[in-house]
Amino acid sequence: MTGLSVAARQCDLCQEIDLGGTAVTGTCSGNEQETGYSRLIRRTSVVDVLAGLGSVIPGYVLLMPRRHVRSIGELTIPEISHVFDAAWRMADQVARVFGGSVVLVEHGSSGHEHGPSGACIDHAHIHLFPLDAGINPSLFEVPGARAVDDLAELSTLARLRKNYYYYTSNRTRGYLAVEPKLRSQQARRTWATAVGRPYEWDWALFPFFPNAQLTAMRLRQDELSFDAELNETLSAYDAAADWYASHTSTFPEKSSLRTEMDWLADNTDGAILDAGAGGGRDAAYLADLERPVIALDASKPLLDHVPPRKNISTVVGDVRNMQLATASIGAVWCSAVLLHLGREDVLRSLREFFRVLRRGGLAEVSVKEGNGHASSTMPGYPRFRRHFFFYEADDLKQLARRAGLEVVKTWTEEEVDSALVVQRWVKVLLQKPCV
Repeated sequence: MTGLSVAARQCDLCQEIDLGGTAVTGTCSGNEQETGYSRLIRRTSVVDVLAGLGSVIPGYVLLMPRRHVRSIGELTIPEISHVFDAAWRMADQVARVFGGSVVLVEHGSSGHEHGPSGACIDHAHIHLFPLDAGINPSLFEVPGARAVDDLAELSTLARLRKNYYYYTSNRTRGYLAVEPKLRSQQARRTWATAVGRPYEWDWALFPFFPNAQLTAMRLRQDELSFDAELNETLSAYDAAADWYASHTSTFPEKSSLRTEMDWLADNTDGAILDAGAGGGRDAAYLADLERPVIALDASKPLLDHVPPRKNISTVVGDVRNMQLATASIGAVWCSAVLLHLGREDVLRSLREFFRVLRRGGLAEVSVKEGNGHASSTMPGYPRFRRHFFFYEADDLKQLARRAGLEVVKTWTEEEVDSALVVQRWVKVLLQKPCV
């Protein structure tokens, strides 16, 4: 954990993040056995989601930023939005798998470190407390709380170095108390009482390892219908095609994308496939390098924005099953596309790249770094959501080799996405074998 502050190096949650959730922490009591299972459920570039220790009943989850901050309010506004999007997605999953409802609670500690209003752990985290049907979530409200509907208030309080207590049971409204006077593990005390275990609120004394293990296993195994997720993502792009094409029509400042496309064009010949072309920014750049380009995308409204070039052909199609001739493509450019697909569909897509590439042809693929998956609303279109799957470099390399492609190079870079959030990207350069 080099490069971290002293506080981060001494933080149990930072150590948990650094370990990637590979082992349960804490001391076993009674006849509970620590089995070394992973509590990590999901990882994105911003947050880790883990089955929580002290799981009085199954379904208890902790969500925490991967970087060391004392409250969610210390994150940037886009990061705060990402955190709560991930939290609500997980809350929906908990409710679906375990039944009942879920309450989100954060005890932000950006103010003074001691006294009744500070949290006991100096790393921001959100509790997702499962509740049996019929339990009123207003039990989690504390004296002095007021209704709020704008998460930016958390940012304001953190900037003012104020401690706060925030709880919510729905996406539209929460309740916020500033400098509250709270007992240790106040929210856990409330939860334990609500589910009929009033004396077992202390996670250190009552870690409930079996419940945490069950929570991790059930939530990792539970999968939404990918077709439904993909359809919702495509609907978002169709609805926001004008906005998306406009906001991705130019390259981000200090972007390396043009240099990478220059290299790909210089080291291949024949047609270049822009797999997932979107509004056509990259396709137009490749075409200006005097190469024939096939701009393929599943969204026709997005392809309607592809800049007119004589050497660009637009094709409405699916990267998992492309209607292109075998061995007809010299190079594949696939930037920020496969991140909308689960592992099996990424593998299907990579096999398609292998099929359409000529022998010796190259493909560059980039995805957001991380584990698990998340969703977020399309900026400016709150009714529409996009779904994202995160991958580590080793994941992509393994899938590429299963597809028959050779891994030439792997690297990571930071660059903003279409929502202007800085993301860490995994990039791989692949080649179809010459023989």
